[in-house]
This record gives sequence, C-alpha cells and structure tokens, in this order.
Amino acid sequence: DSASCRAILAFTQWSGGYRGTTVKCNSPELSTMAAWDIKSNKVVLVDANGSQVATLSKVGATRYSGQTSSGQPVTFSR
Repeated sequence: DSASCRAILAFTQWSGGYRGTTVKCNSPELSTMAAWDIKSNKVVLVDANGSQVATLSKVGATRYSGQTSSGQPVTFSR
C-alpha cells in the first residue's frame, strides 16, 4: 500500500479476534481493519462487521505476505 502504512495488532480480545487498526494506509480495505486473528496458520484481518479485509501467511522470520479481499497484494514486516 505504502511505506508508511502501519498495522497495529493488540492482544486485547474483541469479537472477531483481537483488536487492531491501521495507520496511514491508502487502501480503503486496509483502512477498515478493526480486528485480527490466526486461522489455519494465517493472519486474518477483519473489519468492524467481521468481514474479511485481508489474509496473510508467514514468509520469513519477520515478514507476512498475502492479499486483500479484492485480490490486491499486501506485505507486512515487523
């Protein structure tokens, strides 16, 4: 999305998993993220309605890669 796009993943439980949000993301999909969870060894990002925003798989020690619900590629590094 952009080099300044950040995902903040908390361990506070919330319906649909754990609380989360994004900051400075240009993607309309990523900007709606409200929660995250681990399902089938994948990180699943969901919006406030529980609709899937993106799914990512671990591809390195500090990198996750996948796609948004509309099929756009997304990669996060920690």
